[in-house]
Amino acid sequence: MLASWTLPPASHSPTRWSKSGQVSVIFLGLKFAYASSKNPANALGEYGTFLRGAAPSSSGGIAEFQMIYPGWSSGANHVNIAVHTSSSMSSSTTHVGKLYFTDQWTNLIGNTSPYTQNSHFRTFNNDDADYQNALSKGYFPVIS
Repeated sequence: MLASWTLPPASHSPTRWSKSGQVSVIFLGLKFAYASSKNPANALGEYGTFLRGAAPSSSGGIAEFQMIYPGWSSGANHVNIAVHTSSSMSSSTTHVGKLYFTDQWTNLIGNTSPYTQNSHFRTFNNDDADYQNALSKGYFPVIS
């Protein structure tokens, strides 16, 4: 299952990231856990539990991604993002946040394999503190 989404142009962003910057993402893969001391890398240095990537934004400030639909471990189903001021991952970060998927999509996809193997309790968006905080500040952090 692929998810494909586009971040809005910089001119429409509350963070006003720079045009021709870079957006990096990290999210759960299909093993449904982030790396930790309980979930260390294997001998090859592969975690196999989360995915990450980065995409440059266009001169119009749009960054596009195509990825698998993420799993979840705690909290509402989301993608962590960091917005950089240039095309370098070592450049300044102007925004760190989360983008959420609608509960309806997560319910639908969560009922298909391999997502049905996820035994973690899933929090709905309206019950997630970070989601509520974003809404209270006037943001709508949902990927559509």
